[in-house]
Amino acid sequence: MKSKVLLTSEFPQSESPVLATILHDANNILIPIMLGITERKENLDEADYAARMQVAEDIRKRAFELCCGAKNGKIDPDQFSQFFQETHTKLKQFLHSFPPNGTHEYHIEYAEMKRQLEEFCCLMEQGEQYLNTHSIEENSELGDFSALVEEIVTSYERRYPHVRFESHIDCDDCIANFRPTCIRRALENLMTNAVQALPETGGAVTVSLHLTAYGPDDRPFVEIEEGTYISLEIEDNGSGIPEHIMGSLPKRMFSTKKGGQGLGLASARDSLLSHKGHLLVESEFGKGTRITALFPSSFPPPPPESDPGLSVGGDRPSAY
Repeated sequence: MKSKVLLTSEFPQSESPVLATILHDANNILIPIMLGITERKENLDEADYAARMQVAEDIRKRAFELCCGAKNGKIDPDQFSQFFQETHTKLKQFLHSFPPNGTHEYHIEYAEMKRQLEEFCCLMEQGEQYLNTHSIEENSELGDFSALVEEIVTSYERRYPHVRFESHIDCDDCIANFRPTCIRRALENLMTNAVQALPETGGAVTVSLHLTAYGPDDRPFVEIEEGTYISLEIEDNGSGIPEHIMGSLPKRMFSTKKGGQGLGLASARDSLLSHKGHLLVESEFGKGTRITALFPSSFPPPPPESDPGLSVGGDRPSAY
């Protein structure tokens, strides 16, 4: 039996501090960098490869330690700044000195590794900003959601070749005002969660994007305001979430990953709330999970082409 919940702002703030989610996201960014190093093992001598992997592992371990401290409300601003400066220097050095690719094609391109490094630095700068001002500023801009989603799906296809990804982009004008870095992190957290819920042998992740409109009588939850939304659905056929966990999910963090703290889901939820959006979770234990992210759209959906009497979206069922 499937269960569905709406993640609202009911998480106690102490369980989902801003710095903890920033460090969690920064830790995740190191995953594709490490995958890129592993792919290039044949082009590196044994000592060089081991040294690069050790640097990345040490950074992830330190980020995890700081994340645990931040989650418990204990973090030293000087320690955070020192971690940022040392990490930036180390990552920049060993990315800069990579041997040329030649004719070999890699799943994780060098340009993608550089972009991840820039994203890591951006996150660390936001962490320092928050330590100093208790706020994070990033300007919103009008952007194309479909292009962002397609870019992220493509990067995950390259990053996880053992997983079967399917994407269904059903809108050409998924335009909205959003903070690009913030929303990219949110979507990547949801994608990473979907992949990590799959068995090691692989599985399937389906990504769907479309416009949907909710009136007063067809909203899946009363907390969702009437209006037009960009609806992004990420569905996996992994382990699913136990029903007894689903009931308390809006008030606690949960992870299917062993040792996970659920900060990725909390980070995505906070990003959506800051954009006046919503995050819905539907899951069946042992069969998989579907996450629906709803973003307020800047434009109304197109009218139905066939029967003007149909509701927006035709026969397509609403999210959950």
